[in-house]
Parts: sequence; structure tokens; C-alpha cells
Amino acid sequence: MGAIAVQHRSVVRPDRKAGYMHEIDGVRGIALTLVMLFHVFGNGRVSGGVDVFLVLSAYFLTRKLLGFFDRPEPEGARKRPGVWLRKHFIGVSTRLIPSAVIVLAAVLIATWLWLPATRYLQTFREVFASALYYENWELISSQLAYGAAGPDSSPVQHFWSLAVQGQFFLVWPFLALALYGVFARAGAGRSTFRRVFLGTTLVLTVASFVWALVLVGADQTVAYFNTFSRFWELGAGAMIAFIPASVFAYGWVREAGVWVGLAMILVCGFIFDGAREFPGVAALWPVGASLLVLFGATRGAPDGWAARALSVGPVRFLARIAYQLYLWHWPVLVFTMRVQGETTVSWGTAVFIAVVSFALAIATERIVSTVSRRSLGEWSWPRAAAVPLAPLLLLAVTTVGWAELVDRQRHVDLAAAAQLSPEQVGAGALLGATEPLNPDPDVGFLPTPTSAFIDLAPIYNKGCIQSHRDEPGDGAVLVCDVDDFGRERTVVLTGGSFSVQWYPALRRIAEQQHWRLLVIEKDGCRLTTDQTGDTCSEWNSDVVRTIASYHPDLVFTLGSVVSFEPGTPEEIPRGMIEQVQRLGEHGIEVVGIRGTPKFPFNVPECLVEHGTDMSACSLPRTSKLTPDFFGTLAADLPTNFHIIDLSDALCGPTRCEPVVGNVLVYRDDGHMTNTYARTTEPALLAALRGVAPQLFAAEPAQG
Repeated sequence: MGAIAVQHRSVVRPDRKAGYMHEIDGVRGIALTLVMLFHVFGNGRVSGGVDVFLVLSAYFLTRKLLGFFDRPEPEGARKRPGVWLRKHFIGVSTRLIPSAVIVLAAVLIATWLWLPATRYLQTFREVFASALYYENWELISSQLAYGAAGPDSSPVQHFWSLAVQGQFFLVWPFLALALYGVFARAGAGRSTFRRVFLGTTLVLTVASFVWALVLVGADQTVAYFNTFSRFWELGAGAMIAFIPASVFAYGWVREAGVWVGLAMILVCGFIFDGAREFPGVAALWPVGASLLVLFGATRGAPDGWAARALSVGPVRFLARIAYQLYLWHWPVLVFTMRVQGETTVSWGTAVFIAVVSFALAIATERIVSTVSRRSLGEWSWPRAAAVPLAPLLLLAVTTVGWAELVDRQRHVDLAAAAQLSPEQVGAGALLGATEPLNPDPDVGFLPTPTSAFIDLAPIYNKGCIQSHRDEPGDGAVLVCDVDDFGRERTVVLTGGSFSVQWYPALRRIAEQQHWRLLVIEKDGCRLTTDQTGDTCSEWNSDVVRTIASYHPDLVFTLGSVVSFEPGTPEEIPRGMIEQVQRLGEHGIEVVGIRGTPKFPFNVPECLVEHGTDMSACSLPRTSKLTPDFFGTLAADLPTNFHIIDLSDALCGPTRCEPVVGNVLVYRDDGHMTNTYARTTEPALLAALRGVAPQLFAAEPAQG
């Protein structure tokens, strides 16, 4: 949104407005074009252009606010902030929202045409979040990472920066008005208000920068999207607005500042990997470059080579369509890659994406600017307000309604999966079979691909599974003590999501055998000593002590690691063995279950795309599971470590299929669905009886 807020100054000719900053149009157009070029030709690399917009948008909004407060009113008249706010928000939203609605509506249509149904709901949520300017928080909530563009990238992921700027644009005027009401109206005077406003901006900026450094070190992905860790970039631009215009008198130092700042912007994407380093210390580079340009830009008539060079027609044209170009280029990139099935962009494809993005940007800008000029210049404020609000409301209602239908159907599918028919036997089709059994084409499989991703082990609904993130507090060991079926036997389930996926079967066994089942889990974190430098290391340093405090009869965890990377052999990392040995020092027996196969694609999405062609979504068993893997390692394992291998309940003798016994096996590229995991109970029970007979030797009496 901030990129837009300053964009429309470009349609004002240099001689029409005193204090007009000619260099800013050029820098804005160049920086936005760099964003597109790096995304399209650089396979998603970050250019730093967004950081430039954060600074510029905050500068212009703050300058506009200070101009309102400093403007003298006729004697006896009082300032009318309500009128100013109404004009301000109608003006900004009328210029910005229609373009965003056009692009978001196009994304919905493209989603229906080209994305698999498994992606519908998340895309709808993000479109809605983008329309209401909280996409950055939606991305944090949905745990998406900002990486290189690919066919699985969100088509509206780039709206995160507009959300950050939009939140600033919404809150900042009210903060200024609150400070003005407290100090200026209390008789302290406008000068006191300016000092307090500046001091508040400085404190908030410093606090945000410190928080950004902390959060980048803890969880850079969250820091990248977080409004509070990004505010310091906005605050830096806002503080420049407090410097009196007289300080910016033109001179060769100012001219040099513009050229140096522009050069820094041009090379930023080549020097820094912003997707991995921003908004930490590295972001000082694009922010500092923006401040140099602001400090050196002329006010009023163009003076100097920089002002003339950066206000020529082609550069001003780039500035005029910059916002629309930013909106269009990312979805065009993502959907083009999706349709072509590419994970990288060739130069020919990149040129096509750039041309289409420019064409759509030009058309959108012309349509919106024509409507905006008429609504703001000729219509009453209620009619003008309807220009952005009516299409926004229509988009929101459409998105929410469509998402509700999809979500309702998913839950209907899961309810059906909870009551499998006699023909839907899952792992039972493989147990004892010599060849994998193909599902009867007349009997559908469950869960459906569109509902598979949310078919999780129910323990995740209890709120006691530790987050995979690396934010402060995420290294604490949490205990899920919700399945107490008897106290004579205690079993602990731990070791990451690939262990917890067995929870549905293990819980049923615990209920039948009257065990107390504890789940002590941090997602993405195996029971190991070789994951260091993050909260997983912190969690592992305390988890053995926590487990031992419950005096369990058995710990159930992951026994081997199957890699997602092709050609990487299955292994038992030394760090896992060391944790097993530590448990052994407390007299605790450990059962490790073999890792499940990892697919090079999302299995439910593959099924949506290939329909009844199950073979297209299967893989050779030996490509992931090493024959006689544990037989060669048995002598080297700790005496308290017992391995069970249920790969025969997942794969046939030669292939690992996506659907077994009319039940969908995988909910993503490697985790079992909750529905299929339930069908593995007989195999898991038999395996546990073989390696841990002490759990079954003397079952406690009922009642």
C-alpha cells in the first residue's frame, strides 16, 4: 500500500506543485522494476525494492500529516481532523483498492482454472487477507516461507508488503492525531507536539530495530513478514519528514547523495540475499539508500542532473505503473510456472512474463486512474467512497462464500473417513499380500485429496504440541497428558511429526491395553543431539530429563530417517543413538519405528492432477527404503533400542502406492493421513508384542 501511496504523485507535472520531489518518481519506478526483474529473471531473488517503498511511503505520509498540523487556520476556526481523515482515506483507497481488487479477482479465476482443488482453501484465505491488508499475518499463521518463486508459491504472497504498509497507513494518522490532541490542544503548542511526535517515532523505530535483530536470529521467516520487525524501516522514513525543508537546500552533496543512493538500490539484490537476511542489519543498505535519495532530492523546480535524469518520460512512465506492475508480476509468474510445470524460469518464459505483466499493469492503471480522477474530482464523498468499498465488499463476500463451501465439503469428507466402509481396509490390503492390491475402481478412496492435508492425528487439536518455530519459548518441553487409560504401564511418544503420525494406532492400542500414553513432541525436531543452533537443540537438551521424570515403561520414537532428497540413503543419525543411550542410562527401553517413504511431490495434489492414474503418483520401494537396512546395523545399536519396521504396511514388495486398500496413505509428501494410520493398528500391535513383551505380560485389570 505504501508503494501506492506515493505512486500517484507521478501524475502531477513538475510545475504544478511546490515542493515536488522529481527524483523520487524515478527512484520509485526503477526500484519497482527491479523487484519484478529479480523475481522473474532471478528466480525469486529479493531486490530490496520493497524496503525502499516502506521508507518512501512513511516519509510522504508523515510529511502530509505534519503539513496538516502546521497549516494555520483562519482566526476562530478549529482544525477538523475528521474531515481530513475522511478525505485522506477516501483518496488513498480510491487509488489503491480497485487495482488490488482487479488482480485478486483474476487470481481467483486463475486458481479455479489452473490450481488443484487441494490449494483452493489456502488461496481463498490469502486472497481475503490480501484484500483486507493482513496477508503478512496470514503467511505467518499458515507457516509459509518466503523462498524462490515456484509452482507451489502462493500467487498473492507479495501482498505481504502491501499489508505492512497498509497497517502503517491506517494506524499512523490516528497516533499523530492522538498526540496532537494531548499536547497541541492542551496549550503546549505545535512545536511541543512535533518534538513529542518525533520522540515517539524515534523510540518506536529503535525498539522495532532491536526486535528485528532478535527475531531474525530466532526465526527469520517470521521476522520477514512481521509488522513490528518491519516498522523500523517505516520509522526511518518518517523521521526524515521532521527535518525542515531548508536543510535540504540543493548542493553538490545532495546531488551526490541521490546518485549514491540510486547506485546502492541498483546493486542491493546482487549483494544481499534479502529473503534470508532482511529485515536485519543487511536491510540497512536499502533503507540507507532510500534516506540518501530523500535527503538529496530537490524540492520544487528540478535542479541538477539527478532531478532531470530521473524525471524523463520513460522513467516517469515506470513510476506511473509501478504499483500495478508490482501487483501483476507475481501471480503472472506463479501461474505461468504452474501451467508449464516448471520450477525455474527460462529466459524466454521470463520475457513472456515481463511483457504480460507490463501489458496488464498499463491496462489496469489506465482504467483505475480514469475512474479515480472522476470520483475524486466530481463526486460527493459517499459516491467516491463506494468506488473502492463496493468492489472490495463483493470480492470479500465471494471469497468467503467459496471458501466456506470448500471447507464444509472437506469436513464432510473427513466425517466419512472416520466411518470407513468394509471395502476400505487400508493397510489390511497389504498385510500378508505378495503383490500390492489395487483399489476397486467402483469403490472410492478416503479421505479425499482435498481433505487429506487436514486429516491429522487428533493430538494436534489439544494445544500441547510444541511449535516447530524458533521464537523465544519454542524450545520449552511440553507434555500432552490426555490419554490416561491406566497407570501400570506408561508409554511416551516423541521424536517429531514422523513419529506422531503413528499416534492414532498407538492410542487405540493404549486404550485396549490400559496404558497411560504421553506425547512429548516438538514439530520438526527429532530426538537427537545433532540439531544445534536453534530451539530444537534447547528442546533436546531437556527432553530426556522430562521423559525420565515420568518413569515410562517404553519410549516410542523415530527409528530411521528417510530423506526427501533423491539419492540420499536412509540412515540412523548418531545424534539419535546418543539420545537413546541417555534414556538407557535411566533404564528406559526405546522402540524406534522405521521412517516412512518420502515422495518428491505432494501426493494428494498428484492424485488431483492425474485422476485414476495411480501409477503416476507412486514410486519404487527401493528408491527410499534400503533392503535389509536394520539387519546390517543390529549389532551396533544400543541394547535398549529396539527397531520395528512397518514398511510392509505402507508399501508393496516393489512399489509404494498413494492409495492402499481404498484409503489414501499420505496427506502431503511423506506424512500418513490419520485415516490410514488407524488401519495400521494390527500391524503395530503385533510388532510391539514382539519387541516389548513386558508391556503385555501383566495387563492391569479393568475397573
